[in-house]
Amino acid sequence: MGKYLTKRKFTDSSETSNADFSKHSHVKINLEDLPSNPGKRNRILDYDPNVRDEVRRAYLLKGPCQPKSHEFPYILFEKNHEDSMLLGGGETFVGVGFQNWAHKEKLTSHIEGFNSAHNQAWAKCKDLMNNKQRVDVAFAKHSTQSAIDYDILLDASIDCIRFLLRQGLAFRGHDESEISNNIGNFIELLQFLDDHNQSIEVVTFNNAPSNLKLTSPDIQKDIVHAVAIETTKIIISDIGESFFSLLVDESRNISIKEQMSVVLRYVDMEGHAIERFLGIEHVPNTTTITLKETLDNLFSRHRLSISSLGGQGYDGASNMKGELGGIKTLILNENASSCKRLDHLRKQQASKVIKALGLGEIISDVLEIIAEDGATPEQKCQADMKDQDIVNAMNLVRICNMQLQNLRDIGWDSMLIETTLFCEKHEIDVCNMDAMFLLPGRLKRKYPKMTNLHYYRVELFYDVIDLQWMELESHFSENGTKLLLLMACLNPNNSFAAFDKNKLIQLARLYLNDFSDIDLERLDDQLETYIINILNSSEFLILNGFGDLAQKMVETKRDKVNSMVYLLIQLALTLLVSTTTVERSFSAMKIVKNRIHNKMGDQWMNDNLVTYIEKEVFADVANQDISNMFDKMKTRRRP
Repeated sequence: MGKYLTKRKFTDSSETSNADFSKHSHVKINLEDLPSNPGKRNRILDYDPNVRDEVRRAYLLKGPCQPKSHEFPYILFEKNHEDSMLLGGGETFVGVGFQNWAHKEKLTSHIEGFNSAHNQAWAKCKDLMNNKQRVDVAFAKHSTQSAIDYDILLDASIDCIRFLLRQGLAFRGHDESEISNNIGNFIELLQFLDDHNQSIEVVTFNNAPSNLKLTSPDIQKDIVHAVAIETTKIIISDIGESFFSLLVDESRNISIKEQMSVVLRYVDMEGHAIERFLGIEHVPNTTTITLKETLDNLFSRHRLSISSLGGQGYDGASNMKGELGGIKTLILNENASSCKRLDHLRKQQASKVIKALGLGEIISDVLEIIAEDGATPEQKCQADMKDQDIVNAMNLVRICNMQLQNLRDIGWDSMLIETTLFCEKHEIDVCNMDAMFLLPGRLKRKYPKMTNLHYYRVELFYDVIDLQWMELESHFSENGTKLLLLMACLNPNNSFAAFDKNKLIQLARLYLNDFSDIDLERLDDQLETYIINILNSSEFLILNGFGDLAQKMVETKRDKVNSMVYLLIQLALTLLVSTTTVERSFSAMKIVKNRIHNKMGDQWMNDNLVTYIEKEVFADVANQDISNMFDKMKTRRRP
């Protein structure tokens, strides 16, 4: 028989790396960490037989992989290591790889035919995802009423989970036994529905099968995960193929774990600028490479294309925003279309100055004066607006620079007078400014000779103002300011008084991957007809800001007629100004994961945060979609 059969040779590195996958021992697989790249996946046969269906189902839920920044070889689906194979049907596609590119029709012939290996594999995939087709379900032979009861029970559990997720409440109690006085919010709420709804009463708790009560912690986590998947799916679907900007911040939660919060800003189909919370990722450290790998995995998991990334905003760790080696630079090297970044720095210098001075009230008063002189309440309020007019924003930057310079030049005397009056009011000794400065506990010979006036004026007052100045400059670099001013030419205020066709074309040239030479010619023609058309339409003369302009263009279908102009407006709307949405996600984290409710895994906390923060999107998720996703995630004993 040996001469009639071809022996397949399975000798690759995966045999040693997957030695734990014994055929007779159950191995628990972290499905979230499965590699998406087909060239890096292990063969299904290398996994334990008990988890193969779970692995297959996880890959089917992930969907097609979208490799980025990758030069494809002539051989299709070739693995990274030699002589390894991907299951798919036929030695050509699973062994040596497809390389007959001179006859590409072979790909079509591989798919065609009812009994082809491709169609057979596809039919098996659909059967795997269909819970009712499974063998264990078919052998159970449950009645129709049992299936109806199960749907009622699952729907009631989903409703309870909806309430808890929207309120950010804990699910479990310390003692969930029947004799406990506090069995947890989930069981208590389900019991409340049981007491007030007869149709639910007959299918829950003691009336449900002992192995199908749907109240275990694992079931709760699976339903919540299904809810988070469906919520995120709506967000990704709303983004579509539009441009989006990335907002990232890092912080520590109550368990002292490094967390990276990710928010996307994009323009939806109706022209609204929207910021959506995508998720929170645990990172073992905040090194540049670790953060970059985490973002790559996040993009791959949600099937987002880095080529659609139009802007980046980072806060927190310095290696997120570094000019030379930071994560921003690594992403920019992969995505040339991201020509803009706005760094949001978070420097807490007050504590250092207070420690050095030793007079908390006085230095706090000084910092308050600097803050008040540097930005008035009206300016602070305007600067925090999401849709702040760019021209006005740049004027605020210029005015703030002038005020800081004025404070540095002539502000010391008035500050010293106010500080002296403050000290006299509270009976605090005021040092002699002409005396030599000494720190308590320091030897005179080990400290540089300077007067109190020099120390407090130069080493503290000027230094604090310079730090404020540096922070402002880091927010608005020269290139960033140029880009903002170019985008301001699209501003519809004052009947499009800021419109400048040449500057808008110059803006488009900054986005090389988005505007080809032909697109630039089209943009030149469209800008001329656009401004004439807009100025002769009364409905456009009362607009205020980019947001109103984009919505009105979509409403009047001008986004289709002037597609290149609308693309520029989209890029302007996705431009990042602040990371307030990211900061709100950390506020939500303090509610969801608090001192009492602090033992939450990464996935469990992420699912809770997505649904808690994006309540508006969560409300659009139907119970039936959650139920379907819940069934697809694992093999379940469903009637």
